[in-house]
Amino acid sequence: MGSNQSQSTIQHQEQENADDIERGITAMKHPQHEKLQKHDELQRLAHIYTTRNYLHKHRNNVLDYDRIECTKENMILVKQIFKQLDPTVMKCTNIEGDLLLSMKYDTSRETLMIKVIRARDLTPRQIRGATADPYVKLKLFPDHHSQGIKETRVTKRTLNPVYHEIFSFDLPKDVVSTTKLAVQIWDHDILSNDDFIGESLIELKNYDFQLQPITTAWFPLQNETDLSITGTLNIALGYRFPQTLLVTVISGHQLAPRDINNSADPFVKIMIPGISTIHQTQVKKNTLNPVWNETFEFTVPFEEFPYRYIVFNTVDHDTIGDNDSMGQIIIDLGNLDPDIGYYGDFELADLKNTDRLRSKWSQKAIAQEFKEALVAHSQFTMPDLLFKRHTGNKVVSLTCRKAGASTRMKLLDGIPIR
Repeated sequence: MGSNQSQSTIQHQEQENADDIERGITAMKHPQHEKLQKHDELQRLAHIYTTRNYLHKHRNNVLDYDRIECTKENMILVKQIFKQLDPTVMKCTNIEGDLLLSMKYDTSRETLMIKVIRARDLTPRQIRGATADPYVKLKLFPDHHSQGIKETRVTKRTLNPVYHEIFSFDLPKDVVSTTKLAVQIWDHDILSNDDFIGESLIELKNYDFQLQPITTAWFPLQNETDLSITGTLNIALGYRFPQTLLVTVISGHQLAPRDINNSADPFVKIMIPGISTIHQTQVKKNTLNPVWNETFEFTVPFEEFPYRYIVFNTVDHDTIGDNDSMGQIIIDLGNLDPDIGYYGDFELADLKNTDRLRSKWSQKAIAQEFKEALVAHSQFTMPDLLFKRHTGNKVVSLTCRKAGASTRMKLLDGIPIR
């Protein structure tokens, strides 16, 4: 009987188990259970896709960052190469814009005060940029008290910056008339050297601060003027009818050094705008007081004298890098008496901003060609040799046959070194 009871109990338990299983199967088939299952499955799939998308996006962000960093390095490299081909590439072909300044001279304190107010219509200097990060530098020439360069803050992403900053320079009354104020605008570049935007060179002798204590005006920007140029050229002019102009370059005196050894290898180029003939003296080695005594002939009818002039461009010859300008002289032929001629000393100066040189010199066209080539290289990322990751030590060479210029640059892990 006990055995029958145990058997009955077992059968009852098995039946309960079977009923539980059946109820479970029935519950799983219930629509509400299916809905919960689908919800859990969707959550699991959503988590998988979210994780996958995050990893994919993260990987793309890393790749994009690498590409951006690589492009930055490549742009710096191309920019530096073109700067070595022609340093004016980021400078001189299209200086535009104006600078608003207010100047006051305090006679009792012998202090010149300048308020840099704003600038307008600046030209961007980045290769493919439409804006700039401009700031202003101020300096006196000569700087009698070694006050150095004063600078405004950098304004971000604008071609019409506003500053309203005031600066002061100690300036004795007796040197005001012989002092120049150079005000330059530069584009701040965190990746490489800052780029020149423009300059206003103000000769204080042109302002009567006693009659008008405060002067506020817009000053147009132009190319940078090299105020370190000094010295004179000794020149003789003669004329032989019917139409031969004789130009003799005799000597130079106390030229400004251009080498680290405080010397130079000067020569002089002579040209008359509108006449194709260009003459050049011999190069004199290692001297700031060269003697040439060389005579050159130009064909110039006497009736053209009133609108002809001679340009003397003194240059320091450099066998490794670029030649350096040592200043220019302009002589108007309208003042020349062909029966008497002329003999005398002329003071050298940086005259590239004068209208007669700015509109005539072929360097402007060459610099513009360089700049257009630079922009083209950056837009089309060509050649492939430059626009890729650089590791180790390499030497990159670039030649521009049309301009007759070439350069070589050493790279250390993609960083240009000179």
